[in-house]
Amino acid sequence: MRTNSLFASAVLLACATSCSSPNPYVEHRQILEQAMADLDLGRTSKAAASLETITGITAAGDPAVQRFFAAYLLTLVHLEASAYEPFLREPVQQGGSFEVRSQASGGTRPSRIGHLMAVTYNSSRGRAWFANADEQALESDGEKLLPPALEELGTENALVYMNLSILAVYSELNFQDRIEEILNGMEELTDLEACEALIEQVDLLPELRPWIYRGVFEHQKGRDERNAYRFAIRARETGKDVESFGEDRCDQIAVWITDESSFRFVSPANQLFDPALEGCTVGGTPNLMYEAQLDRPR
Repeated sequence: MRTNSLFASAVLLACATSCSSPNPYVEHRQILEQAMADLDLGRTSKAAASLETITGITAAGDPAVQRFFAAYLLTLVHLEASAYEPFLREPVQQGGSFEVRSQASGGTRPSRIGHLMAVTYNSSRGRAWFANADEQALESDGEKLLPPALEELGTENALVYMNLSILAVYSELNFQDRIEEILNGMEELTDLEACEALIEQVDLLPELRPWIYRGVFEHQKGRDERNAYRFAIRARETGKDVESFGEDRCDQIAVWITDESSFRFVSPANQLFDPALEGCTVGGTPNLMYEAQLDRPR
């Protein structure tokens, strides 16, 4: 009887311990929910700190889908901070690598570059975690793993957003080999209509859009100049009001169209592309619809 009594007590104690232990999946879901709220309120530094408690998990059986969406949200956090209010300092070289520090740690001034590097880091981690996240059930022991908004977004759309984000950053930083790598895996982005459909599908930040078009333009101008022209026009159209893109890049693209391309681009009314105009002054044809002609005067 003594043995049975001890066994029953042990079972009750184990049950009590199990029942009283917080469910880590619930805690992580709550972190994701709070981080989304902080991001909406512009509290990017606070959101980043909480999300990093999830992305830092490496133990076996970790919540893959929660880690994946934490990386996605960190991508949004650093994009938002880079565009509006940086809280990371300029990268500091440590030996053969660079270290990005928070503003609280002091040192160099707040920097967009630090956030752009953080975008590439978190997007790359999210992309690496996608396969496991996509396979994981969205409930555990009757508990939802994700806030409703992230569940509705889905892993596929989050992955598209991270791919587009990292492409935009590589375009801004002129990492052409990395752009090639992304576009080789997402050839649909070299079709303007398909590219724009993906951008709209995930509601990509307006500040990123000209960089996407510029990246594809740079990729295409040595392969298909007619197609490169269409992306060049969209980069100019979407970039003219984006501070990080600037008039200089719009002018550089215009120089390729007017002076460097093998073609001249003309409207159906035979009016040459003019970077000062949005389209043909004769027939009203927009620049995007101009046609390529090989008989460029030299």
